[in-house]
Amino acid sequence: MTDRRSLAALTNVDDASWPLIQEWLADSTLDSRMVAASAEIRDAALTALQVTVRSTLGGLVWNCGAILIDHGWIKLLGAGAGDLPAAHVADFASETGRFTGVICAYDALGGCFVIHGEGFEADAREVLYWAPDSLRWERLGVGHSALVNFLLSDRVDLFYKDLRWDGWEETAEELTAAQGISAYPPPFAAEGKPGAVVSRAVVPLAEVVESGFRFAEQLKEHPNGTTFRVHVTGQETEPDVETNRPKPKRIWPL
Repeated sequence: MTDRRSLAALTNVDDASWPLIQEWLADSTLDSRMVAASAEIRDAALTALQVTVRSTLGGLVWNCGAILIDHGWIKLLGAGAGDLPAAHVADFASETGRFTGVICAYDALGGCFVIHGEGFEADAREVLYWAPDSLRWERLGVGHSALVNFLLSDRVDLFYKDLRWDGWEETAEELTAAQGISAYPPPFAAEGKPGAVVSRAVVPLAEVVESGFRFAEQLKEHPNGTTFRVHVTGQETEPDVETNRPKPKRIWPL
């Protein structure tokens, strides 16, 4: 078993990442809001994660609870903020089996950004995205530092063009750090695309994320075009809808 490093070993570095992160924040054209966390919480989160503050991940964890970006649509994780968790190691299911990774960010619709550890057909430390419109994991081909830089850029508009609707900003701004948006019909349904008539509600983010994984498990054996009925947290029962899950094809807009 690898010896666990002390907090001093994780923080006493010559080239800490936080000044660079602050430069990215200052240069960003997107609005962002930093959520604070106590020193005790930040120290505990960094010790649990066992990364140094030389890394972008460690810099975020040791210096903030989270950063809410682009009207609060993106939740970049640090040491956690109330019910919003810290960046942390977790176990996931995919179409090819189980894998482990570090959850480092969420979006308002329950999309998850995960730094790959092992078990998925991806490079170590490559970021994977759990897409709420396909209910599949998508390789992004970049590491965590490049992800943070990207999420603070206006290129996120292209990344989310198939998930955002007219007026999404107003809904996102209503969210607290630990809230997300529940939609019916859901984004993976033929009737749930941005231009369609969709009912949306503000609910705990954890419920949105969990429901996405649950839908994926329930629908994994069903081809596109299957008619189904789902219960979405925060929404009233609606008529049957048709699944329309695209294959992973999101283009990383470098």
